[in-house]
Amino acid sequence: MKRVVFTLLIALALLHNVKAQGIGTFSNDFSMSHVVNVGMGVFNSAIAEDIKVNNQPMLSTSLLFELNPNLFAGCGVAFSIWNYSEEGDAKLNGEYYSVPVFVTARYFFGERRKTGLFFDAKLGCRLGNTTTIDMLTEARTGQDDRIINGIGLYSNIAIGLSYRRFELLMGMDIQGVSYDVIDHSVVTATRYHRDLEESITTTMQTFVIQLGYWF
Repeated sequence: MKRVVFTLLIALALLHNVKAQGIGTFSNDFSMSHVVNVGMGVFNSAIAEDIKVNNQPMLSTSLLFELNPNLFAGCGVAFSIWNYSEEGDAKLNGEYYSVPVFVTARYFFGERRKTGLFFDAKLGCRLGNTTTIDMLTEARTGQDDRIINGIGLYSNIAIGLSYRRFELLMGMDIQGVSYDVIDHSVVTATRYHRDLEESITTTMQTFVIQLGYWF
């Protein structure tokens, strides 16, 4: 977790440092801008069979270059927390941390500095912590564990509405998830086996609502 937060803070510092150097300004002739978004993922799909994500708060920052008055492209980094639980078992819950790194493109249907619609797309990879979802509870002795791996693909497609420096985005966030199913067989009261049963690759799909601000 400390490494994930540290990586995000370094990325934010670098973006602010580039902005402070005067390479881009928010004016009629600007060529570069920095936009920060905060949001929440709702209507999440399951990440591992019956393991569901209840909500997904997120923060992202992007460095955008103006290619023409309507088209921007750049790169960015995000940070999200997956609060998960097992359906029907309130005792099994936890958090998973995801750090997507991406390239992005944005097209405005009209002038950027006025109220108007835009289309935004992001594509990259997801970095995160490797975590074990322990299914071995008193009520579920002998259940398989899930070990979620730390790397996967990332994409986001959204439609937004801009007003001066502010924006509202709604879209679909798709993150690749791979996990190992571990056979957690009990031998005695104090001994058990942990054997790899299978490896599964899937996606975690989330409807995302975000607010943003252009610096």
